[in-house]
Amino acid sequence: MTPRMTLDAAAAWPSICHRLLPIFSSFYQRFPDYGPMIFLDTETTGLKDGDVIELAAISVDYYPNLGRAEMDAFCQLIYPGPGTIMPPWVIEIHGITNETLRKHGLPPRDVFASFVHWAREKSPKCFIAHSASFDKGMLECDFSKHSIEYDFPEFVCTVKMAKGLPTKNRKLGTLAGYYNFPNRQAHRGLADSEVCAYIFAKMMLTRPLMGQVATVVGDPPTLSKEDADAILMKLGARVTKRLSPKTTIVVAGNVPRQRLAKAVERGAEIRDEEWLKSVEAENQ
Repeated sequence: MTPRMTLDAAAAWPSICHRLLPIFSSFYQRFPDYGPMIFLDTETTGLKDGDVIELAAISVDYYPNLGRAEMDAFCQLIYPGPGTIMPPWVIEIHGITNETLRKHGLPPRDVFASFVHWAREKSPKCFIAHSASFDKGMLECDFSKHSIEYDFPEFVCTVKMAKGLPTKNRKLGTLAGYYNFPNRQAHRGLADSEVCAYIFAKMMLTRPLMGQVATVVGDPPTLSKEDADAILMKLGARVTKRLSPKTTIVVAGNVPRQRLAKAVERGAEIRDEEWLKSVEAENQ
């Protein structure tokens, strides 16, 4: 049976649990019915039509009878074979060398089969990854190449979730810095899965307006429209300049109420600046 974790990953695992369990205890208190999930990351040869060379994942679930979240992990190096070529620029990014793979990497089919067995045991409602389309695409390609069958659940992308945050970009390291979470070993599978898990939980706990479409109508009493828009985006809402059938929240300033009649008919919530400030304060 292929081992679930490398020795390095197994040594790091207790510290990862210590860092993640508190926030996921808070997460499941807020979202007790969210269910099990798996955070994953792949490292690759970096070439077009390249190979996955490291596959790492962290599972999280909540057990009401225990009153706490429980976690597990998978992390293995993969040696695609003697023809594997790791360009120097890729080695500079993740530090995985050809020699490392030859010494410690396991056959792709063995690793993928072991991962699928592990993932099926967890029965996740979703996989969560940073740049999820990349990781999903790499895994689907390699699974097909090695005749591994697995019906992937929904993929959630933390890059998309982070849209609207006041950061210069949405790279994993940037978001880790924004949330003051240490990136222990950037561009390695288990460490990146850990960061992905933390920022997902943090965004879910501090961005309660994700999925909402918000419009500021009229001038708020003390905030500028630009500041109100920025707060809404930080809280996760998609902000539009004009009311539309998709608008779900209206932050109303100095505006005649009849102007909001259509939005009310469509089911939009009408809120004010005081509400916006209180939601921001509750979700720092």
